[in-house]
Amino acid sequence: MLDASDRDTERLRLGWCEGLVRYRRVVYAVLFAVLLISFNGVWRIGLDSALYRGIGHSIAAGEGFKFAGDLDTHAYPGLPLVLAGLERVFGQTVVPVLLLMVMLAGVTLRMIESLVKLRYPQWVAMLVVLGVGLNGWFVKQGHEVMTDLPFLFGVVAALLGWEWLRQDRGPRWRALLMLGLGLIVAASMRPTFWVMAGAWGLICVMGLLHPARSGKRRRVYGIGLLLLIVTAGLFAVLDTMSQRYTFYDGVYLRDLRDSIRMRFEERSNLDWGVILGRDLNHAFFMQAMLPVSAVMLLAGAVMLTRRSAMWGLPVLLLYPVTLLGSSEPRYYLMVMPMLWLGWVLLGVKITLKTGPRWQGYVLAVVVLLPVLLNVGRIGSFVIEQRRADMALWTDQTRAEAFYEKYREGSIPELIEVAKLIRETTNETETIVAPRRNILAYLSGRRVIGERQLLAGVDVLDHPLALERNDARLYVLPAGLYDERDPLLSRLIRKRIVVAEKVRGRVGEHYLGEVRIVVPEGDWRDYTPPPRRERK
Repeated sequence: MLDASDRDTERLRLGWCEGLVRYRRVVYAVLFAVLLISFNGVWRIGLDSALYRGIGHSIAAGEGFKFAGDLDTHAYPGLPLVLAGLERVFGQTVVPVLLLMVMLAGVTLRMIESLVKLRYPQWVAMLVVLGVGLNGWFVKQGHEVMTDLPFLFGVVAALLGWEWLRQDRGPRWRALLMLGLGLIVAASMRPTFWVMAGAWGLICVMGLLHPARSGKRRRVYGIGLLLLIVTAGLFAVLDTMSQRYTFYDGVYLRDLRDSIRMRFEERSNLDWGVILGRDLNHAFFMQAMLPVSAVMLLAGAVMLTRRSAMWGLPVLLLYPVTLLGSSEPRYYLMVMPMLWLGWVLLGVKITLKTGPRWQGYVLAVVVLLPVLLNVGRIGSFVIEQRRADMALWTDQTRAEAFYEKYREGSIPELIEVAKLIRETTNETETIVAPRRNILAYLSGRRVIGERQLLAGVDVLDHPLALERNDARLYVLPAGLYDERDPLLSRLIRKRIVVAEKVRGRVGEHYLGEVRIVVPEGDWRDYTPPPRRERK
Protein backbone atom coordinates (compact mmCIF):
# COMPACT_ATOMS: atom_id res chain seq x y z
CA MET A 1 0.00 0.00 0.00
CA LEU A 2 1.31 3.45 -0.94
CA ASP A 3 1.75 6.03 1.79
CA ALA A 4 0.68 9.67 1.50
CA SER A 5 3.94 10.73 -0.17
CA ASP A 6 3.63 8.02 -2.82
CA ARG A 7 -0.01 8.84 -3.49
CA ASP A 8 0.93 12.49 -3.89
CA THR A 9 3.56 11.73 -6.53
CA GLU A 10 1.18 9.36 -8.34
CA ARG A 11 -1.55 12.01 -8.43
CA LEU A 12 0.70 14.65 -9.94
CA ARG A 13 0.99 14.41 -13.74
CA LEU A 14 3.06 17.20 -15.24
CA GLY A 15 4.25 17.30 -18.83
CA TRP A 16 7.69 18.71 -18.16
CA CYS A 17 8.34 16.08 -15.47
CA GLU A 18 7.38 13.30 -17.86
CA GLY A 19 9.64 14.98 -20.41
CA LEU A 20 12.60 14.43 -18.08
CA VAL A 21 11.91 10.71 -18.27
CA ARG A 22 11.38 10.76 -22.03
CA TYR A 23 14.64 12.63 -22.59
CA ARG A 24 16.57 11.11 -19.71
CA ARG A 25 19.53 10.38 -21.98
CA VAL A 26 19.80 14.08 -22.75
CA VAL A 27 19.71 14.84 -19.00
CA TYR A 28 22.52 12.38 -18.35
CA ALA A 29 24.48 13.74 -21.31
CA VAL A 30 24.29 17.24 -19.81
CA LEU A 31 25.34 16.03 -16.36
CA PHE A 32 28.24 13.98 -17.71
CA ALA A 33 29.30 16.91 -19.91
CA VAL A 34 29.54 19.12 -16.81
CA LEU A 35 31.81 16.56 -15.15
CA LEU A 36 33.98 16.17 -18.25
CA ILE A 37 34.26 19.89 -18.96
CA SER A 38 35.40 20.38 -15.35
CA PHE A 39 38.18 17.80 -15.68
CA ASN A 40 41.67 19.25 -16.06
CA GLY A 41 43.95 16.51 -14.70
CA VAL A 42 45.55 18.82 -12.10
CA TRP A 43 45.60 18.10 -8.37
CA ARG A 44 43.52 20.58 -6.39
CA ILE A 45 46.04 20.83 -3.54
CA GLY A 46 44.46 20.79 -0.09
CA LEU A 47 45.22 19.72 3.47
CA ASP A 48 43.10 16.55 3.43
CA SER A 49 44.01 15.46 -0.08
CA ALA A 50 47.72 15.92 0.73
CA LEU A 51 47.24 13.68 3.76
CA TYR A 52 45.54 10.96 1.68
CA ARG A 53 48.16 11.12 -1.05
CA GLY A 54 50.98 11.04 1.50
CA ILE A 55 49.61 7.96 3.26
CA GLY A 56 48.92 6.28 -0.09
CA HIS A 57 52.52 6.91 -1.14
CA SER A 58 53.80 5.49 2.15
CA ILE A 59 51.71 2.32 1.70
CA ALA A 60 52.86 1.95 -1.91
CA ALA A 61 56.48 2.27 -0.76
CA GLY A 62 55.95 -0.51 1.82
CA GLU A 63 56.30 1.81 4.82
CA GLY A 64 52.83 1.23 6.25
CA PHE A 65 50.02 3.60 7.17
CA LYS A 66 52.27 6.58 7.86
CA PHE A 67 52.37 10.24 7.04
CA ALA A 68 55.49 12.40 7.38
CA GLY A 69 57.19 9.47 9.08
CA ASP A 70 54.56 9.02 11.81
CA LEU A 71 51.75 6.48 12.16
CA ASP A 72 48.57 8.28 11.12
CA THR A 73 45.37 8.08 13.20
CA HIS A 74 43.41 10.66 11.24
CA ALA A 75 42.52 9.27 7.82
CA TYR A 76 40.28 6.26 7.33
CA PRO A 77 41.98 3.52 5.26
CA GLY A 78 39.78 3.29 2.15
CA LEU A 79 41.06 6.10 -0.05
CA PRO A 80 44.77 5.76 0.91
CA LEU A 81 44.62 2.06 -0.04
CA VAL A 82 43.05 2.96 -3.41
CA LEU A 83 45.73 5.61 -3.97
CA ALA A 84 48.47 3.13 -3.07
CA GLY A 85 47.13 0.63 -5.61
CA LEU A 86 46.91 3.24 -8.34
CA GLU A 87 50.43 4.46 -7.56
CA ARG A 88 51.79 0.92 -7.83
CA VAL A 89 50.27 0.64 -11.32
CA PHE A 90 50.60 4.16 -12.76
CA GLY A 91 53.24 5.85 -10.63
CA GLN A 92 52.85 8.98 -8.50
CA THR A 93 50.54 10.81 -10.91
CA VAL A 94 47.18 12.20 -9.84
CA VAL A 95 45.39 11.69 -13.18
CA PRO A 96 44.20 8.08 -12.57
CA VAL A 97 42.51 8.92 -9.27
CA LEU A 98 40.87 12.03 -10.77
CA LEU A 99 39.50 9.90 -13.61
CA LEU A 100 38.28 7.38 -11.03
CA MET A 101 36.42 10.16 -9.17
CA VAL A 102 34.67 11.29 -12.36
CA MET A 103 33.63 7.70 -13.13
CA LEU A 104 32.38 7.26 -9.56
CA ALA A 105 30.28 10.42 -9.95
CA GLY A 106 28.65 9.06 -13.10
CA VAL A 107 28.00 5.62 -11.61
CA THR A 108 26.56 7.19 -8.44
CA LEU A 109 24.05 9.26 -10.44
CA ARG A 110 22.89 6.15 -12.27
CA MET A 111 22.50 4.24 -9.00
CA ILE A 112 20.52 7.13 -7.48
CA GLU A 113 17.96 6.82 -10.28
CA SER A 114 17.76 3.04 -9.81
CA LEU A 115 17.29 3.51 -6.07
CA VAL A 116 14.62 6.22 -6.08
CA LYS A 117 12.44 4.64 -8.76
CA LEU A 118 12.12 1.51 -6.61
CA ARG A 119 9.73 3.51 -4.42
CA TYR A 120 8.66 6.52 -6.48
CA PRO A 121 7.69 7.33 -10.08
CA GLN A 122 10.62 7.66 -12.45
CA TRP A 123 10.10 11.40 -12.91
CA VAL A 124 10.79 11.85 -9.19
CA ALA A 125 13.99 9.82 -9.60
CA MET A 126 15.07 12.03 -12.52
CA LEU A 127 14.43 15.21 -10.50
CA VAL A 128 16.67 13.85 -7.74
CA VAL A 129 19.36 12.87 -10.27
CA LEU A 130 19.18 16.33 -11.84
CA GLY A 131 19.42 18.04 -8.44
CA VAL A 132 22.36 15.96 -7.23
CA GLY A 133 24.17 16.09 -10.59
CA LEU A 134 23.93 19.88 -10.67
CA ASN A 135 24.87 20.35 -7.02
CA GLY A 136 28.01 22.45 -6.72
CA TRP A 137 29.55 20.26 -4.03
CA PHE A 138 28.89 17.09 -6.01
CA VAL A 139 30.60 18.51 -9.11
CA LYS A 140 33.52 19.90 -7.09
CA GLN A 141 34.13 16.72 -5.11
CA GLY A 142 34.11 14.83 -8.40
CA HIS A 143 37.51 16.44 -9.05
CA GLU A 144 39.03 16.28 -5.57
CA VAL A 145 41.25 13.59 -4.06
CA MET A 146 38.84 13.35 -1.13
CA THR A 147 36.59 10.76 0.52
CA ASP A 148 33.24 12.59 0.17
CA LEU A 149 32.27 11.21 -3.24
CA PRO A 150 33.42 7.62 -2.60
CA PHE A 151 31.50 7.75 0.68
CA LEU A 152 28.35 8.88 -1.15
CA PHE A 153 28.87 6.01 -3.61
CA GLY A 154 29.04 3.57 -0.69
CA VAL A 155 25.89 4.96 0.95
CA VAL A 156 23.86 4.78 -2.27
CA ALA A 157 25.16 1.27 -3.06
CA ALA A 158 24.21 0.06 0.43
CA LEU A 159 20.72 1.57 0.15
CA LEU A 160 20.24 0.03 -3.28
CA GLY A 161 21.30 -3.40 -2.01
CA TRP A 162 18.97 -3.00 0.98
CA GLU A 163 16.00 -2.19 -1.25
CA TRP A 164 16.74 -5.14 -3.53
CA LEU A 165 16.83 -7.38 -0.47
CA ARG A 166 13.73 -5.87 1.15
CA GLN A 167 11.65 -5.93 -2.03
CA ASP A 168 13.03 -9.30 -3.18
CA ARG A 169 14.23 -7.77 -6.46
CA GLY A 170 16.47 -10.13 -8.39
CA PRO A 171 18.86 -12.76 -7.00
CA ARG A 172 19.51 -12.50 -3.27
CA TRP A 173 23.27 -12.83 -3.79
CA ARG A 174 23.22 -9.64 -5.87
CA ALA A 175 21.41 -7.73 -3.13
CA LEU A 176 23.77 -9.02 -0.43
CA LEU A 177 26.83 -8.24 -2.56
CA MET A 178 25.67 -4.67 -3.22
CA LEU A 179 24.68 -4.09 0.41
CA GLY A 180 27.95 -5.53 1.74
CA LEU A 181 30.06 -3.64 -0.81
CA GLY A 182 28.33 -0.36 0.03
CA LEU A 183 28.78 -0.81 3.77
CA ILE A 184 32.47 -1.70 3.43
CA VAL A 185 33.20 1.24 1.12
CA ALA A 186 31.36 3.69 3.38
CA ALA A 187 32.97 2.33 6.57
CA SER A 188 36.45 2.65 5.07
CA MET A 189 36.06 6.25 3.97
CA ARG A 190 34.73 8.60 6.65
CA PRO A 191 33.82 8.63 10.37
CA THR A 192 30.32 9.80 9.43
CA PHE A 193 29.73 6.15 8.58
CA TRP A 194 29.00 5.66 12.28
CA VAL A 195 26.11 8.15 12.02
CA MET A 196 24.63 6.09 9.21
CA ALA A 197 25.42 2.84 11.04
CA GLY A 198 23.70 4.10 14.19
CA ALA A 199 20.55 4.99 12.26
CA TRP A 200 20.49 1.72 10.30
CA GLY A 201 21.26 -0.38 13.37
CA LEU A 202 18.39 1.21 15.29
CA ILE A 203 15.99 0.61 12.40
CA CYS A 204 17.03 -3.04 12.02
CA VAL A 205 16.61 -3.70 15.74
CA MET A 206 13.16 -2.08 15.71
CA GLY A 207 12.25 -4.11 12.63
CA LEU A 208 13.27 -7.33 14.38
CA LEU A 209 11.26 -6.49 17.49
CA HIS A 210 8.17 -5.15 15.73
CA PRO A 211 5.30 -7.57 16.51
CA ALA A 212 3.51 -6.93 13.20
CA ARG A 213 6.49 -7.99 11.06
CA SER A 214 6.24 -11.29 9.22
CA GLY A 215 8.96 -13.87 9.57
CA LYS A 216 10.30 -13.02 6.12
CA ARG A 217 10.50 -9.30 6.88
CA ARG A 218 12.23 -9.98 10.18
CA ARG A 219 14.84 -12.09 8.39
CA VAL A 220 15.59 -9.14 6.10
CA TYR A 221 16.16 -6.87 9.09
CA GLY A 222 18.25 -9.58 10.72
CA ILE A 223 20.44 -9.91 7.63
CA GLY A 224 20.86 -6.14 7.47
CA LEU A 225 21.84 -5.96 11.14
CA LEU A 226 24.25 -8.88 10.77
CA LEU A 227 26.04 -7.29 7.80
CA LEU A 228 26.26 -4.01 9.69
CA ILE A 229 27.76 -5.72 12.75
CA VAL A 230 30.22 -7.68 10.60
CA THR A 231 31.33 -4.49 8.83
CA ALA A 232 31.78 -2.59 12.10
CA GLY A 233 33.56 -5.56 13.70
CA LEU A 234 35.91 -5.97 10.75
CA PHE A 235 36.81 -2.28 10.91
CA ALA A 236 37.42 -2.46 14.69
CA VAL A 237 39.61 -5.58 14.40
CA LEU A 238 41.75 -4.14 11.59
CA ASP A 239 41.97 -0.85 13.47
CA THR A 240 43.26 -2.64 16.57
CA MET A 241 45.67 -4.88 14.63
CA SER A 242 47.22 -1.85 12.90
CA GLN A 243 47.43 -0.06 16.28
CA ARG A 244 46.01 3.08 14.68
CA TYR A 245 42.92 3.27 16.92
CA THR A 246 41.13 5.71 14.61
CA PHE A 247 37.82 4.49 15.98
CA TYR A 248 38.73 4.28 19.68
CA ASP A 249 41.05 7.26 20.06
CA GLY A 250 41.69 8.74 16.63
CA VAL A 251 41.86 12.40 15.71
CA TYR A 252 38.19 12.57 14.68
CA LEU A 253 36.96 11.09 17.97
CA ARG A 254 39.22 13.31 20.07
CA ASP A 255 38.05 16.36 18.17
CA LEU A 256 34.40 15.37 18.70
CA ARG A 257 34.96 14.87 22.44
CA ASP A 258 36.75 18.22 22.74
CA SER A 259 34.04 19.98 20.76
CA ILE A 260 31.25 18.53 22.91
CA ARG A 261 33.11 19.46 26.08
CA MET A 262 33.56 23.04 24.87
CA ARG A 263 29.89 23.28 23.93
CA PHE A 264 28.86 22.42 27.48
CA GLU A 265 31.61 24.28 29.32
CA GLU A 266 31.48 27.43 27.20
CA ARG A 267 27.89 27.93 26.18
CA SER A 268 28.75 31.32 24.72
CA ASN A 269 30.90 29.43 22.22
CA LEU A 270 27.84 28.16 20.34
CA ASP A 271 27.94 28.80 16.61
CA TRP A 272 24.44 30.06 15.91
CA GLY A 273 25.08 30.07 12.18
CA VAL A 274 25.53 26.29 12.25
CA ILE A 275 22.57 25.82 14.57
CA LEU A 276 20.34 27.82 12.21
CA GLY A 277 21.36 25.70 9.26
CA ARG A 278 24.09 27.76 7.60
CA ASP A 279 26.12 24.77 6.40
CA LEU A 280 23.05 22.73 5.51
CA ASN A 281 21.81 25.60 3.35
CA HIS A 282 25.20 26.07 1.75
CA ALA A 283 25.42 22.35 0.97
CA PHE A 284 22.08 22.35 -0.82
CA PHE A 285 21.81 25.85 -2.29
CA MET A 286 25.52 26.84 -2.45
CA GLN A 287 24.35 30.15 -0.98
CA ALA A 288 23.70 31.84 2.34
CA MET A 289 19.96 31.45 2.85
CA LEU A 290 17.42 32.29 5.53
CA PRO A 291 17.06 29.68 8.31
CA VAL A 292 13.56 28.87 7.03
CA SER A 293 15.08 27.08 4.02
CA ALA A 294 17.04 24.76 6.35
CA VAL A 295 13.80 24.12 8.25
CA MET A 296 12.15 23.17 4.94
CA LEU A 297 14.99 20.77 4.13
CA LEU A 298 14.63 19.10 7.52
CA ALA A 299 10.85 18.97 7.07
CA GLY A 300 11.41 17.16 3.79
CA ALA A 301 13.72 14.73 5.59
CA VAL A 302 10.99 14.07 8.15
CA MET A 303 8.52 13.31 5.33
CA LEU A 304 11.06 10.94 3.79
CA THR A 305 11.69 9.25 7.15
CA ARG A 306 7.97 8.50 7.48
CA ARG A 307 8.16 6.62 4.17
CA SER A 308 11.52 4.99 4.72
CA ALA A 309 13.42 5.51 7.95
CA MET A 310 16.47 3.85 6.38
CA TRP A 311 16.65 6.72 3.85
CA GLY A 312 15.64 9.69 5.96
CA LEU A 313 16.87 9.05 9.50
CA PRO A 314 20.60 9.50 8.67
CA VAL A 315 19.78 13.10 7.60
CA LEU A 316 18.03 13.80 10.89
CA LEU A 317 20.94 12.30 12.88
CA LEU A 318 23.70 13.96 10.85
CA TYR A 319 22.37 17.44 11.59
CA PRO A 320 22.74 17.32 15.42
CA VAL A 321 26.09 15.50 15.09
CA THR A 322 27.47 18.42 13.05
CA LEU A 323 26.13 20.80 15.70
CA LEU A 324 28.08 18.98 18.43
CA GLY A 325 31.20 18.29 16.38
CA SER A 326 32.64 20.12 13.40
CA SER A 327 30.50 21.27 10.52
CA GLU A 328 31.31 21.77 6.86
CA PRO A 329 28.86 22.05 3.94
CA ARG A 330 30.52 19.13 2.13
CA TYR A 331 29.70 16.80 5.04
CA TYR A 332 26.10 16.80 3.80
CA LEU A 333 27.08 15.38 0.42
CA MET A 334 26.62 11.88 1.87
CA VAL A 335 22.88 12.57 2.26
CA MET A 336 22.41 14.83 -0.77
CA PRO A 337 20.11 12.37 -2.63
CA MET A 338 17.93 12.12 0.49
CA LEU A 339 17.87 15.90 0.89
CA TRP A 340 16.79 16.28 -2.72
CA LEU A 341 14.15 13.56 -2.47
CA GLY A 342 12.74 15.20 0.67
CA TRP A 343 12.77 18.58 -1.09
CA VAL A 344 10.85 17.13 -4.05
CA LEU A 345 8.29 15.45 -1.75
CA LEU A 346 7.78 18.75 0.07
CA GLY A 347 7.45 20.54 -3.27
CA VAL A 348 4.85 18.00 -4.45
CA LYS A 349 2.86 18.53 -1.24
CA ILE A 350 2.88 22.31 -1.81
CA THR A 351 2.08 21.93 -5.51
CA LEU A 352 -1.03 19.81 -4.89
CA LYS A 353 -2.48 22.60 -2.76
CA THR A 354 -2.55 24.92 -5.80
CA GLY A 355 -4.93 24.85 -8.73
CA PRO A 356 -4.25 22.48 -11.65
CA ARG A 357 -3.41 25.45 -13.88
CA TRP A 358 -0.50 26.49 -11.68
CA GLN A 359 0.88 23.16 -10.54
CA GLY A 360 3.52 22.82 -13.25
CA TYR A 361 4.84 26.32 -12.53
CA VAL A 362 4.88 25.87 -8.76
CA LEU A 363 6.88 22.63 -8.86
CA ALA A 364 9.21 24.11 -11.49
CA VAL A 365 10.00 27.03 -9.16
CA VAL A 366 10.62 24.66 -6.22
CA VAL A 367 13.05 22.56 -8.28
CA LEU A 368 14.72 25.33 -10.29
CA LEU A 369 15.48 27.57 -7.30
CA PRO A 370 18.28 25.38 -5.86
CA VAL A 371 19.37 24.20 -9.33
CA LEU A 372 19.90 27.72 -10.67
CA LEU A 373 21.69 28.84 -7.51
CA ASN A 374 24.05 25.89 -7.90
CA VAL A 375 24.57 26.37 -11.64
CA GLY A 376 26.13 29.79 -11.04
CA ARG A 377 28.71 28.29 -8.69
CA ILE A 378 29.35 25.39 -11.06
CA GLY A 379 30.06 27.90 -13.82
CA SER A 380 32.67 29.60 -11.65
CA PHE A 381 34.19 26.22 -10.82
CA VAL A 382 34.44 25.24 -14.50
CA ILE A 383 36.16 28.55 -15.30
CA GLU A 384 38.62 27.92 -12.45
CA GLN A 385 39.34 24.40 -13.68
CA ARG A 386 39.84 25.53 -17.26
CA ARG A 387 42.47 27.98 -16.04
CA ALA A 388 44.94 25.13 -16.66
CA ASP A 389 44.35 25.58 -20.41
CA MET A 390 46.19 28.91 -20.25
CA ALA A 391 49.38 26.83 -20.46
CA LEU A 392 48.67 26.49 -24.21
CA TRP A 393 49.47 30.19 -24.69
CA THR A 394 52.31 30.51 -22.16
CA ASP A 395 55.50 28.69 -21.27
CA GLN A 396 53.88 27.37 -18.08
CA THR A 397 52.86 23.80 -17.35
CA ARG A 398 49.14 23.10 -16.90
CA ALA A 399 49.64 22.85 -13.14
CA GLU A 400 51.51 26.16 -12.97
CA ALA A 401 48.81 27.92 -14.97
CA PHE A 402 46.09 26.50 -12.71
CA TYR A 403 47.84 27.27 -9.42
CA GLU A 404 48.44 30.88 -10.42
CA LYS A 405 44.89 31.76 -9.31
CA TYR A 406 43.87 28.69 -7.30
CA ARG A 407 43.31 29.45 -3.59
CA GLU A 408 44.01 33.13 -4.24
CA GLY A 409 47.42 32.34 -5.70
CA SER A 410 48.84 30.94 -2.44
CA ILE A 411 49.92 27.56 -3.83
CA PRO A 412 53.03 28.63 -5.82
CA GLU A 413 54.49 30.09 -2.62
CA LEU A 414 53.78 26.85 -0.74
CA ILE A 415 55.47 24.87 -3.49
CA GLU A 416 58.54 27.11 -3.19
CA VAL A 417 58.56 26.77 0.61
CA ALA A 418 58.39 22.98 0.23
CA LYS A 419 61.32 23.14 -2.17
CA LEU A 420 63.24 25.26 0.36
CA ILE A 421 62.56 22.70 3.12
CA ARG A 422 63.62 19.82 0.89
CA GLU A 423 66.87 21.53 -0.17
CA THR A 424 67.97 22.87 3.25
CA THR A 425 67.06 19.97 5.57
CA ASN A 426 67.76 16.27 5.80
CA GLU A 427 65.41 13.35 6.47
CA THR A 428 66.31 13.18 10.19
CA GLU A 429 65.19 16.74 10.96
CA THR A 430 61.72 17.86 12.02
CA ILE A 431 60.22 21.09 10.74
CA VAL A 432 57.34 23.07 12.26
CA ALA A 433 55.29 24.72 9.52
CA PRO A 434 51.82 26.00 8.63
CA ARG A 435 49.59 23.93 6.34
CA ARG A 436 51.52 20.96 7.60
CA ASN A 437 49.97 18.28 5.40
CA ILE A 438 50.70 20.10 2.15
CA LEU A 439 54.29 20.99 3.01
CA ALA A 440 55.00 17.50 4.39
CA TYR A 441 53.77 15.82 1.20
CA LEU A 442 55.46 18.24 -1.20
CA SER A 443 58.78 18.32 0.66
CA GLY A 444 59.03 14.67 1.64
CA ARG A 445 60.20 15.72 5.10
CA ARG A 446 58.82 15.23 8.61
CA VAL A 447 56.74 18.36 9.05
CA ILE A 448 54.55 18.92 12.11
CA GLY A 449 52.05 21.61 13.03
CA GLU A 450 49.92 22.91 15.86
CA ARG A 451 47.93 19.70 16.27
CA GLN A 452 51.05 17.57 16.70
CA LEU A 453 52.64 20.03 19.14
CA LEU A 454 49.78 21.31 21.28
CA ALA A 455 46.76 18.98 21.00
CA GLY A 456 45.53 18.09 24.49
CA VAL A 457 48.09 20.37 26.20
CA ASP A 458 46.87 22.87 28.78
CA VAL A 459 47.23 26.41 27.47
CA LEU A 460 49.59 27.38 30.33
CA ASP A 461 51.96 24.59 29.29
CA HIS A 462 52.21 25.52 25.62
CA PRO A 463 55.73 27.02 25.82
CA LEU A 464 56.91 23.98 27.81
CA ALA A 465 55.42 21.65 25.17
CA LEU A 466 57.37 23.46 22.44
CA GLU A 467 60.55 23.36 24.52
CA ARG A 468 60.23 19.63 25.18
CA ASN A 469 59.77 18.86 21.49
CA ASP A 470 62.98 18.31 19.52
CA ALA A 471 61.82 20.47 16.59
CA ARG A 472 64.01 23.55 16.28
CA LEU A 473 63.34 24.43 12.67
CA TYR A 474 60.32 26.69 12.05
CA VAL A 475 58.90 28.15 8.86
CA LEU A 476 58.33 31.82 9.66
CA PRO A 477 56.99 34.56 10.05
CA ALA A 478 54.01 34.27 12.41
CA GLY A 479 51.47 35.56 9.88
CA LEU A 480 51.65 32.26 7.99
CA TYR A 481 50.00 30.53 10.95
CA ASP A 482 47.12 32.97 11.51
CA GLU A 483 44.43 31.10 9.57
CA ARG A 484 44.99 27.45 10.50
CA ASP A 485 47.33 27.47 13.53
CA PRO A 486 46.30 30.45 15.70
CA LEU A 487 47.95 29.13 18.88
CA LEU A 488 51.35 28.81 17.18
CA SER A 489 50.85 32.23 15.63
CA ARG A 490 50.32 33.77 19.06
CA LEU A 491 53.34 31.98 20.57
CA ILE A 492 55.58 33.20 17.76
CA ARG A 493 54.29 36.76 18.04
CA LYS A 494 54.93 36.65 21.79
CA ARG A 495 58.49 35.68 20.90
CA ILE A 496 58.23 32.40 22.76
CA VAL A 497 59.71 31.12 19.51
CA VAL A 498 62.79 33.18 18.65
CA ALA A 499 64.65 32.75 15.36
CA GLU A 500 68.44 32.75 15.77
CA LYS A 501 69.65 31.66 12.33
CA VAL A 502 68.07 31.71 8.89
CA ARG A 503 68.73 28.70 6.68
CA GLY A 504 67.01 30.04 3.61
CA ARG A 505 64.35 32.42 2.27
CA VAL A 506 61.56 32.37 -0.27
CA GLY A 507 60.01 35.78 -0.63
CA GLU A 508 58.70 36.80 2.81
CA HIS A 509 58.97 33.22 4.10
CA TYR A 510 62.08 31.84 5.72
CA LEU A 511 63.23 28.69 7.48
CA GLY A 512 64.77 29.54 10.83
CA GLU A 513 66.67 27.70 13.51
CA VAL A 514 64.98 28.77 16.75
CA ARG A 515 65.23 28.64 20.51
CA ILE A 516 62.20 28.34 22.79
CA VAL A 517 61.64 30.75 25.69
CA VAL A 518 59.66 29.38 28.64
CA PRO A 519 58.50 32.38 30.72
CA GLU A 520 57.70 32.12 34.40
CA GLY A 521 54.00 32.28 35.16
CA ASP A 522 51.33 32.77 32.51
CA TRP A 523 53.04 33.19 29.15
CA ARG A 524 50.06 35.18 27.89
CA ASP A 525 51.17 38.00 30.20
CA TYR A 526 54.80 37.70 29.13
CA THR A 527 56.43 40.82 27.71
CA PRO A 528 59.38 39.91 25.48
CA PRO A 529 62.54 42.01 25.64
CA PRO A 530 62.88 44.65 22.92
CA ARG A 531 64.44 43.51 19.70
CA ARG A 532 68.04 44.51 19.21
CA GLU A 533 68.48 46.79 16.27
CA ARG A 534 70.66 45.41 13.53
CA LYS A 535 73.45 47.68 12.40
